[in-house]
Amino acid sequence: MATHSFTTVCTSFDEVYGRLPMPVFLFDSTTQIIKANKAFCDLAQVSSEKLSEYSIADFFAFLHTSRFPVPDHYVTELKTTDGRKIPVELNHTKFFAEDKTAQGCLVFLADLRELQTLKDDLQQVTTQRDALEVQLAGDAPDSALRERLQLEQQIKEEKTFLENVLESCGDGIFITDGRGIITRVNESFAKILGKDKTSIIGKKLYDLGPSAGTYPSTTGETVVIDHSYQEYTYSHMEKLLALDSGGKLENWEYYVFNAAGELVPLDMTVTIQKDAEGVITSAVCVLRDSTERKKAQKAIEEAYQFRTRFFTNITHEFRTPLTLTIGPLEELLRNKQASLTKSDNDLISCALHNATRLLNLINQLLDFSMLDSGAQSLTYEKKEINQFIASVLDSFSPLAKKKNIQLTYHPCACRSEVLIDPGKTEKVLFNVLGNAFKFTPEGGSITVQTALLTTAPTGKQNSATARSVSAATAGTLRISIADTGIGIPREQLSKIFNRFHRGGLESEKTYGGAGIGLAYAKELVEVMGGSISVESTCSSGSVFSVDIPIPDTANELQKTTPEPSSPPGVADPALSALTYREEVIQDCISGTKPLVLIVDDNPDMLTYIASILQHDYDYITAPSGEIALKRLKNHQPDIIVCDIMMPDMDGHELLKRVKSLPSFQRVPFVFLTAYADVEMKIESLDEGADDYIVKPFNALELKARIKSLLRIRTLMQTTEAQQKRITLLTQKLQEKYHYGNIIGSAPSMRKIYQLIEAIKDSDASVLITGETGTGKELVANAIHYNSLRRNKPMVTVNCGAIPRELMARELFGNVRGAYTGAVESRRGYFQEADGGTLFLDEIAEMDKDMQVQLLRVLERGEIIRVGDTVPLRVNVRLIAATNKNLLEEVKKGRFREDLYYRIHVIPIHLPPLRHRQEDIPLLVEHFLKKFRSKFKRNIPDFSAHDLELLMKYPYPGNVRELEHIIERYCLLGGKVEDFLGSHGEVKAGSSNGSPLQEGYVFPYPLKVKLKQVREQAEKEMILQALKSCGNNITKAATMLKISRVYLHEKIKKYGISITKL
Repeated sequence: MATHSFTTVCTSFDEVYGRLPMPVFLFDSTTQIIKANKAFCDLAQVSSEKLSEYSIADFFAFLHTSRFPVPDHYVTELKTTDGRKIPVELNHTKFFAEDKTAQGCLVFLADLRELQTLKDDLQQVTTQRDALEVQLAGDAPDSALRERLQLEQQIKEEKTFLENVLESCGDGIFITDGRGIITRVNESFAKILGKDKTSIIGKKLYDLGPSAGTYPSTTGETVVIDHSYQEYTYSHMEKLLALDSGGKLENWEYYVFNAAGELVPLDMTVTIQKDAEGVITSAVCVLRDSTERKKAQKAIEEAYQFRTRFFTNITHEFRTPLTLTIGPLEELLRNKQASLTKSDNDLISCALHNATRLLNLINQLLDFSMLDSGAQSLTYEKKEINQFIASVLDSFSPLAKKKNIQLTYHPCACRSEVLIDPGKTEKVLFNVLGNAFKFTPEGGSITVQTALLTTAPTGKQNSATARSVSAATAGTLRISIADTGIGIPREQLSKIFNRFHRGGLESEKTYGGAGIGLAYAKELVEVMGGSISVESTCSSGSVFSVDIPIPDTANELQKTTPEPSSPPGVADPALSALTYREEVIQDCISGTKPLVLIVDDNPDMLTYIASILQHDYDYITAPSGEIALKRLKNHQPDIIVCDIMMPDMDGHELLKRVKSLPSFQRVPFVFLTAYADVEMKIESLDEGADDYIVKPFNALELKARIKSLLRIRTLMQTTEAQQKRITLLTQKLQEKYHYGNIIGSAPSMRKIYQLIEAIKDSDASVLITGETGTGKELVANAIHYNSLRRNKPMVTVNCGAIPRELMARELFGNVRGAYTGAVESRRGYFQEADGGTLFLDEIAEMDKDMQVQLLRVLERGEIIRVGDTVPLRVNVRLIAATNKNLLEEVKKGRFREDLYYRIHVIPIHLPPLRHRQEDIPLLVEHFLKKFRSKFKRNIPDFSAHDLELLMKYPYPGNVRELEHIIERYCLLGGKVEDFLGSHGEVKAGSSNGSPLQEGYVFPYPLKVKLKQVREQAEKEMILQALKSCGNNITKAATMLKISRVYLHEKIKKYGISITKL
């Protein structure tokens, strides 16, 4: 567990566990008991005052065997201080530090004495009953029968007692049989549901719960039941099934419907019983209504949000004038430093330094909130401690001089650099020193002394201590601050570090203050793992001692990004409000630069931002949201920079109004505000803002943000133009692959058109079968481009063209390092087709191992990339095609039957061209038109005789072969019979014996000739090798440098007879 959890439990133990009726105690890594509630003290017969004198070994004997804390549940005996042994069951939670070392343990006890008594009584009754049955079997006397009846009555009374215990339990309980059917229900569970017991018995738990959808809840919220909730439920069911008999599954959050149709959140614990074969025979479910707990959690979250808004609203009014104070000072030092005298430069630098420090002090209110939420982290840097302390004290020199207070510093003798958190340490010193100056009268003295101690800091530390600092330290930095002030009364010393404590009535009247300085200093010190203490005597002064541990290793050093320097602005906010309130800032519009609309109700801020942007941008300004909307009627800005906190119409409302205007929806909108809260920043970005800059801001940062947003806008405009082009091309593809463009009017083809129309709104898998060349891919494209997925990708994969060993990575992709050469992750075809259609052509060529993986994808809708273990969800419609008879492949064991039925949802069979001869004239006309356009020739139509020959030809290559015949005719001319054979084969020669035409009777004449020559050469080489080796195949294979198996295949292919040789 996280480190801060243990310390949080320590500090909140009394509040959370003190009043529980269940015994609870907390011990540390040394087995020393730290905390225990009253129930434990009563059970162990020990007073809370003497509890620290005991370790847990005094109460539990098994700890000497080092068996704790495993397992999580352990039945043992508790030894009380008066020597009794009480049977108990332990349930504990372990805590570990960041370095995995044990910190302690929180233990809950259950007193098993009453349960043990019931078990003993039941065992005694059972024994007596068995003995009585033996006696009755041997003709026992009537007295034995009476004893048996008495025992049965006793069992009945015990059963009634257990029933009463079940019904009196405040939590809901129900019992199921081995099939999960509810057989028993107590009154509390029926009350939770607002139903009668009889309406619950006989149902299963999932019958009481919701399916996917949106439902009202008893918490007053709307609950969305989606895939994640179902996955959560399935995972808990798997954990439950994996338990042994008597095992328990706790903290299972589940929803059930009550009688009003609302979802009731339950916290469920399930205990199961299994038989000898591991089959569940029964289950006991204990449920607690979580409605009130969830309402309380929501109320706490709302209160936290309210508090956060309160702090940010308070700091807002400070940040804006600080921006206009720090900004011009920084700008003056940056641009005019060379013309300033050393004295002026020092004064301006001092003013800038202290204005920046004032900003840091303002942030204390927000820091309090961060401390409570645990958001503070340590940032160590190496500092020479004496120089660091001296630089802090320099800031107080003017105040010391003004009050005539002697400020003395006694530095540490060691001048080496040490690791500290300079930001937090400086805040601590400013608060403690500020308190000293506040309560030290004129003429007094304040003395600061530092020392490096070799021991760790002592004193009580809060939960932040263990959370932030490792146990090993190189010593302790002690800073002592002594003053000769009014001192602190003894009764106030214990309260001096409390939040908002102001030292008593008299000091409140005399000195004022908010009471946050010392409290904040204490909490910061504890975050750093240190401690702060005070010694004081009234009228004599006080001594504050701050001990901060120093880490012993440079591993604690964290690199930090320096905060951007504050922007320039107007030096005197009050004066600027009087001087420039009515001033109208002139627009700067050249027409050659990007135009920025600046909206802020503070004219000083408008002037400042305009001065930053004037060299690189044109700008127009508006002092309110209403005027900004009026200015948009006459101008088209490229970007809008707007403050949030404005009267009448704030920045959020202006953002909504601007985004509602069609012509300004794509204009980048930047919020510029004093708010620094992360949640409010997220809220603004969710409303449609493009960026969020916090005051005080750096001038260079503002210009960089604007430049970045304008660059992104340009890229978006380019992307939109490309998207429009893609959409236009997609529309053309849809027109091209509309099923109306498939050539054919035969009855079989009309049925296919009707089927494509019928399934256009479906996502069901499609299996297209037919001979090679019948147009399976064309039909697949028609299905996709007429479906609801038409605007998503259509990815085509030829399974026969991908080697077996590459198929998985091609389909599913791979992660970096999945195999040698995988230098980066790669998306597979399924990811490329996500949201669209994946067309697997020649699916019968896929090997059976890959068929198993494909089946898993179709069943679960998720893939696992090669080299990965995390499944990825994909949404793909599958269209498969093959020229084989898949049922025959299934019977022969070459194709999985389950995969066949998974893809055989909508079958489409394309008839061969010879079975739809009435379509041949249409196809001939189509191809002639196509090649006339392609070759730009005036090709004449076929004669009636040629058309008749084309009609009679059987076309073993189907439509593709007809297309090739028409293409050769358009290129070479001549007669159709020159390209056709009489029995479905292409002629080897033409009627006029033209060698040119003879060469073109095949689709690829050169490839055919080369293949014939190569095969003849291979055959001759094999014959020669066999003859040389005396028909010894092994030696011949060695001579030819091929495998023996491969040589056998070649001998079989070429029909070579070994015996004849």
